[in-house]
Amino acid sequence: MIYLALFVAGSLSALALAPFNITPVLIAALAFLFLQLKTASVGKSFVETYVFSLGYFVFGLYWIGNALLVEGNPYKWVWPLSVIGLPVLLSFFPALGGALFAFLKRDNAPWKNIISFAVAFMLMDVARGTLFTGFPWNLWGHAWSGILPILQTLSIWGVYGLSLYTLVIAAYIATLAQGATLHTWKTKIPGFSLLLVILLVPYGWGAWRLAVNPTELSDKTIRIVQPNIPQHEKWDSRLIPDHFLKLLTLSQGDEDYIVWPESAFPAFFLDVTPAVNDWRKSIKPQQTVLSGTLRGEDDIYFNSLAAINGNSEIINLYNKSHLVPFGEYIPFQKYIPLAPIARFSGFETGNGAITQKAGDLLYSSLVCYEIIFTGQVVNKKQAQPDVLINVTNDAWYGVSPGPFQHWQQGVYRAIEEGIPVIRSANTGISGIIDSYGRPLLRTSLHTQEAVTSKLPKKPVKSTVYSRVYYLPLIVLGLIWIVGIAGWSAILLRGSKA
Repeated sequence: MIYLALFVAGSLSALALAPFNITPVLIAALAFLFLQLKTASVGKSFVETYVFSLGYFVFGLYWIGNALLVEGNPYKWVWPLSVIGLPVLLSFFPALGGALFAFLKRDNAPWKNIISFAVAFMLMDVARGTLFTGFPWNLWGHAWSGILPILQTLSIWGVYGLSLYTLVIAAYIATLAQGATLHTWKTKIPGFSLLLVILLVPYGWGAWRLAVNPTELSDKTIRIVQPNIPQHEKWDSRLIPDHFLKLLTLSQGDEDYIVWPESAFPAFFLDVTPAVNDWRKSIKPQQTVLSGTLRGEDDIYFNSLAAINGNSEIINLYNKSHLVPFGEYIPFQKYIPLAPIARFSGFETGNGAITQKAGDLLYSSLVCYEIIFTGQVVNKKQAQPDVLINVTNDAWYGVSPGPFQHWQQGVYRAIEEGIPVIRSANTGISGIIDSYGRPLLRTSLHTQEAVTSKLPKKPVKSTVYSRVYYLPLIVLGLIWIVGIAGWSAILLRGSKA
């Protein structure tokens, strides 16, 4: 029965994520998990956390399977496997966190247990976000997506720090609630007062930060195009010329920069005379189009973002570096002797984040889910960009939490880096996010739109987080674990003496 309760608690936790943003549900569920793990062995803690996490990931990520439900896809029968397969793998990370907490926990040491719980699960968030290509989607810290003042703390400690904060609050609430009755609640007043401080101080600081830093706009203008091309029509060879003309029609204006979504058109179009003529009729000489495009070079293919001038000349190219496993490449492909896999060459990876210049605009390109990787969206060895350009195609996922969660990742990166995010998505959500996470423009899902604005300025000073990223959290977390384990070993040796 307890396993059913844990699975349900984990499932309900997904309501804390976009687009629902019901933060208390996740905190209450994590508090329940903490109480369960306090009395469990290492092995049982692993299993209980795994069941909890399975519910969380199944209901938080089920929408990924929608990619198989696109009209005309012959592999729809794989949908159940896609819905459960990724959660089955991802759940191992929190489960290891649960086992680590069981190893670190101590009797009659509430604060040590609170911190150990938070550190163990935070470190597993980091592991999930970095190991085996990484998948930092729906981290514990993403539960605050609807509370912008709290999100301002991302500028100091990033998403993993916000995960730590979330876990501390959950474990602290569980500790306060344990054993509380109508007769003992008065003794808990100091504890609940501290809880209010833990919640209100970051919120108050974040609200102040937003109030004293209004959005400042530059003289540069931008047009973001959302063509809303259904996925089952996108690569129909008969319709691709029409898609190209639709993009050009939506791009007509006087803005300095125009942004098209991921894989908006095949790059070879720029070598086809009719397409070039259409381009030069629609795009003015002084304008720059920043567009996702698919390119081939000697049977090697790239998912790229190109900067193209009014004469249809490519002036900059960025090749996507974080490819989607099993979508854009097959891991260990050469070792899998299955014909369909052996024939799938996939895309080649790029060389990582780079700062490029178009006109007088410095920008860093992010194709699709590259926006989700904290600490990897800019190249610190180069001049810092004025904006982050994120192009994507979320048409695969229909009307589901996926596009909302993807948009929210852009909010997190904007605040962490202190750099505005410009986002063009084929079917939405497109828009502009300033350096403090405020949406200046935001389109709806599945609408055909072209929105325009002046570009927001980035702050003069870089954020604390963008200087050090999450290395201090890892170091402090490991020091805590070694300290607890070492102290326990000393006590054990002393008891045997």
